[in-house]
Amino acid sequence: MSRSRLALLVVAIVGGAFWYGHSRHEAQAPRPADGVLVGAAPRWGVASIGNHAAYMPLGHNQALPVGALDITGRVLARKTYPSEGFGDQLTLDLVLGWGPMSDNRVLDQLAIVQQDRSMQIEPGAGFSLKLAEAYASAINISIHSDYFDNRPILESIRPGDVVRMVGWTLRLRDQQGKTWEGGAGQDPPPRRGVVLSVLKLQINDQKKFGNWDVETNIFPP
Repeated sequence: MSRSRLALLVVAIVGGAFWYGHSRHEAQAPRPADGVLVGAAPRWGVASIGNHAAYMPLGHNQALPVGALDITGRVLARKTYPSEGFGDQLTLDLVLGWGPMSDNRVLDQLAIVQQDRSMQIEPGAGFSLKLAEAYASAINISIHSDYFDNRPILESIRPGDVVRMVGWTLRLRDQQGKTWEGGAGQDPPPRRGVVLSVLKLQINDQKKFGNWDVETNIFPP
């Protein structure tokens, strides 16, 4: 190999390594100081539209608001699924944690695995939190926005971000009449998955979309 080709190969390898390291850094929010980042548990509510709610088209499925959710959590993991089945219009899942599941000292001792639109917590060496408490402080959310302009903003959420989302929890129904409200459909309590139509979103300290006017900041939305 000539010296010029060898030099080009070295430059390419170094450049590729730099890009890979940089892209990994950009994909993960900066590590915060140890301690609980999110103290408040999610607020659950009934759908304020009550008996006026009706199934509406959502891709090849239909969606019905069945409740409301106001959740602030640290993003522990994210996964993109194929656009198929109930996930026709819901391809992004986030795992959010609060309380002990927002603390580095706990998170360093476990792994989060997402599959089948749900999540599993895998304890590692030194894990001292009770597994039931860990599950009670985390949830997998399949997220959606009716507004096309909001979808890239949802896609920009990174593991490590602290997000607040307010919206409707949904029940989806396919053409055969089968329904789905998130998760694997067979998760034991506490519930590990939910479908959320996001009306308001804040990422870290920036309000990204939705009406955050104090006078209209009511819950349920």
